[in-house]
Amino acid sequence: MACFTQEQLATLALGLTDGLKQSAHIAQCDACRATLADMLGLADQLSTAHMVLSDNHAASRAQLMASLSNFKVPVHSTSIWNQLASTLTAMLTRHRFAAGGFGLSTVAGALLLLAIFSNSATRLAAMDRMLTAVRKVTSYSFNEVDHMVFLASNGKPQTIRRETYSACWRAPDEANREWLGDLHAEVKSWHRPSAYGEASNSDVERLALHLAETYPTGKPSLIVVYTESYYFWTDPMPAGDLPVDNTIAKLRAVQQGQGKIVRELGTKHVDGREARGYILSFDEAVPFRGDGPVEVWVDPQTDLPMELSYNRTDEKQEGKYIDEHCLTDIRWNIDFPPDQFATIAPADLVNTTPPNDKKDIAQIIAALKLYADLSGGHYPPIRTLDPATKTDPTVEVDPHTRFDGKLILDEMRNLAGFSGPPNPTWSQDPKYQQIEAVIPGLDWLSRILLNRVRAGFFGTEVQSQDRDKVLFWCTAAERGHWRIFYGDLQTEVVPESKFKQLVPTAVFP
Repeated sequence: MACFTQEQLATLALGLTDGLKQSAHIAQCDACRATLADMLGLADQLSTAHMVLSDNHAASRAQLMASLSNFKVPVHSTSIWNQLASTLTAMLTRHRFAAGGFGLSTVAGALLLLAIFSNSATRLAAMDRMLTAVRKVTSYSFNEVDHMVFLASNGKPQTIRRETYSACWRAPDEANREWLGDLHAEVKSWHRPSAYGEASNSDVERLALHLAETYPTGKPSLIVVYTESYYFWTDPMPAGDLPVDNTIAKLRAVQQGQGKIVRELGTKHVDGREARGYILSFDEAVPFRGDGPVEVWVDPQTDLPMELSYNRTDEKQEGKYIDEHCLTDIRWNIDFPPDQFATIAPADLVNTTPPNDKKDIAQIIAALKLYADLSGGHYPPIRTLDPATKTDPTVEVDPHTRFDGKLILDEMRNLAGFSGPPNPTWSQDPKYQQIEAVIPGLDWLSRILLNRVRAGFFGTEVQSQDRDKVLFWCTAAERGHWRIFYGDLQTEVVPESKFKQLVPTAVFP
C-alpha cells in the first residue's frame, strides 16, 4: 500500500477520522509512523501551550475566531482548513487547543494560526506565567539604585540625590503566615548640599542617611540608623504592614497581579542570560500610584523578573523632579546563611526604644514634674524638629531642638540654687537628692528623643497647666499606637487616627 499523504496524516493527527487508525500500513511503515509521531508531538506542544494561555482568554478566543473566519486559505487545502477551523472552534469552547503537523502548506497555516493566537494572548500569558512563578517564590534578594534628577526649565539635568537599597526576604512557614517573613534591608542615601540650600561643599555628594533594618519572623525587629548613631526595637512585622511606597510592597503588587502588560520590548541579555522585556501599567493601583509605566525584564526559563525599573515625575515651578528607580540583580528561591536575619544591637550606638514598663514611665514623669516645679510650671524650652530639617550630618543640631539630659540636669540644679563649683555638702540636701533621683528619667528622654521620627517634645509651647496639649510623644509597644504625655503629665496610649489629630505635625515612620 502507498504511503499516506501529508494531509491524510494531518487529518489523523487532528483526530478528524478514526478510519485510518485501523490501517496496518501505519504499523508497518516506519516513515509514515515517524511522520505521524512528529505531528502528534506538535499537537501535544500546541495543546500544552494553550493550557498555559487558557485562563482569562475570552477576548483572545474571540479575536482568534474572527481571524479564522476571515482567513483565506489555498484552494487545494479548503477541506482540511474547514475541518481544522471547525475542530478549533469546538476545542476552544472546551478551553483546549490542539493541532497537528502538516505538509508545507498546512504547516504554514498552523504556524500562522498560532501566531494570531499568540499575538493576542502572549501578553496575558506572560503576565500569568510571571504571576504563577512569583507566587511560588520562597525567598529573594535584590539591589536597587534610585536617582532624583532635577531638570530646570533652562538647564541640564542634575542628579541631586542618589540612593542604594538592598533587601533579602524569606517566606514564613505555614505556622507563621500572619508575619511578613524574614526580612533584612539596608539603604544609603547621598545628596548634593547645594540642592538643599547648603552653602558649604556644594558640589560634594554627602551621605545623608544610612539605615539597616532586620525583621525576623515573629520576633522583635531591629532598626539601626547609623548616620544618627542610634537604633531601636519594634514589634514583629505583620504580613500586610509594609509602607505602600516600600520596594518590597511594589514587588508584592507585581506578585498579586495588580498590573497588566501593555507592550513587549523584545529581548536583551541580563547577567549573561537572555531576558524578555515588557512594559507594565498599574494605572492608579497602590503602591505604584503616581509612578510611570514599569519596565520589567523576565527570565523566559523561570518566568521570574530579572530587572525592574520605573520613574516618578513631579512638576514644580522651578523645574521638573524625576525619581528614577531601577531594581537589578534580582535573585529568587535562594538559600541564605544562618545569620542573615540575626538581630544584634550595635554596642557603640544608643538604644532609643521607648520604655513599656510602668516604673520607667514613672521616672520620665517624675523628671518632667520636678523641672516644672522648679521653673514655675514651665518645661525645658526645647522643641524637636522634623528630621528633614537637618540635612547636613556634619552640622550640630541647635541646642534648642535637642534634649540633652546633662544640660537639663545642670539647669535644674541652678534653679534649685546649686550653682557654682560642685560642693560635697550638696549631697546631704534633700532637694539636691531629689534632683539626682530624676537622672534616670532625664536619661530616658535624652535617648528616646534622639529618634526625631518616632518621638517629639514641645516644651517651648506647652506648660504644666495645659491638660489638652501634648508635651511629649513616642511610639508605644502596640503597633500602630502612640504614647502621649499631656502638659499636666497625664499619659495614655492612643491609636494612630487619634494621634494624627493630637500631633498633626508629627513625621510618621
